[in-house]
Amino acid sequence: MRPPSIRVRLTGWYLAVIFASLALYTIGMYYGLQRAIEDTVDNQLQSRSDNIAQFLKADAVQRTVSAPQLLPQASGLGPGDDLYQITDASSTMLYQSPAMRALDVPLDPTQLRHHYRHHRDEGDFTTYYHRQGDVRVLASKVQVGSKKYRVQVATVVSPLYDVLETFGVWAWTGLPLILCAAGFGGYWLSGRAMKPVHNLVLSTREITERNLSKRIQVPAAQDELRDLSETINAMLDRLESAFARITRFTSDASHELRTPITVIRTTSEVILERDRSVQEYREMVGQILQESESTSVLIEQLLTLARTDADTEQLLFEEVDLCALLQELDPGSKMLAESHELQWSFQIPNQPVTVMGDRPHLRRLLLILIENACRYTEEGGSVELRLTVQQEEATIEVSDSGIGIPAEELKRIFERFYRATNARFFDATGTGLGLSIAQWIASAHGGTLAAQSTIGSGTSMQVHLKTISADSASR
Repeated sequence: MRPPSIRVRLTGWYLAVIFASLALYTIGMYYGLQRAIEDTVDNQLQSRSDNIAQFLKADAVQRTVSAPQLLPQASGLGPGDDLYQITDASSTMLYQSPAMRALDVPLDPTQLRHHYRHHRDEGDFTTYYHRQGDVRVLASKVQVGSKKYRVQVATVVSPLYDVLETFGVWAWTGLPLILCAAGFGGYWLSGRAMKPVHNLVLSTREITERNLSKRIQVPAAQDELRDLSETINAMLDRLESAFARITRFTSDASHELRTPITVIRTTSEVILERDRSVQEYREMVGQILQESESTSVLIEQLLTLARTDADTEQLLFEEVDLCALLQELDPGSKMLAESHELQWSFQIPNQPVTVMGDRPHLRRLLLILIENACRYTEEGGSVELRLTVQQEEATIEVSDSGIGIPAEELKRIFERFYRATNARFFDATGTGLGLSIAQWIASAHGGTLAAQSTIGSGTSMQVHLKTISADSASR
């Protein structure tokens, strides 16, 4: 089942919030109004009871009456519409209003509470259920000297509860109508709110691999849509850059592979043209072998870069002593320098210098730098390998007295397939991938690879790696 759209979900959540808010508000209003009515009734009954008590204390009944009387105006009560009755200790009725007599409110508290209990019946307050309506009764005792009186005041509360019930009916009846109006309004508002998002989707759909340079228009308002637009544009910048790198990488790889394959094919065709001497065959097959080896190196470098781009190149970090690693490279590097008729020098500290790294990859990094230094240095020059440590940072420097790198091209030497102008004429066998791989290895170890060079004076390549202390290494 396809989930509903964001517009529908927003409307649904909006209605849910509106319904919950209105329902809670209605319930709160209902019970608040009920509490206010009941408190008002109880306060009025208590006030009337207090007035009667003050009257009894001021004008104590000294005579025997044959029939109940009405309270005089001095009691503070009206003669017609008040509900009250007063008895003495022997339950003789002294004062009683006609309305109270009609309701037949029991004098005995036990009989009075025999009816269904109201939720607010406590203490001297009781709700008496009569066919004419619900009556709220307050029964109290008054002590005047040696005489005791029982006072009951009451009021009919049914009309008040009818008003409360009417309020509840109207409130709950109007709630669905309010929800319908809110639903239509919420759906319309959510549509207007989602319109910029819809326009953003349409603009994004127009961007393909053929027009990655196109960007989404950023809204002027400082809101979430502006942040989203800027984020999408930043993502498009990264995609365009990555796509350009992939395109350039594919083009350069094809160009680099085409030359050796052409040589191999041409040489093979020449071999097959006619019979030749063994010496000629050996020379031509040797040429094919040489081109095959160069192609194998290039393919291996391309695979390494492809794995780094896909983040599948695995590094196994361990404690590596750089001094020991450089000592292993010293003999072979010296032979390589002497084969190019160069002077080789080698300097390392007396104590171990330990880093966390992948030994084979660090070895490959150093071999790339040493091989480049030997390749681009003229005969009679020099190549130096030096290791220094300062403030928990190891610096491996490979410097030469070679042809150097033009200043305007120095920042591009780490790009794939890029070779400095003078390097192309000095040695045409390079691929332009070595320094790219070296830089990735340094970066994967949390270090940096930097270059300093002067035309005609040589180049210095510096690898900076963070060292670990002797105590950490021992642990």
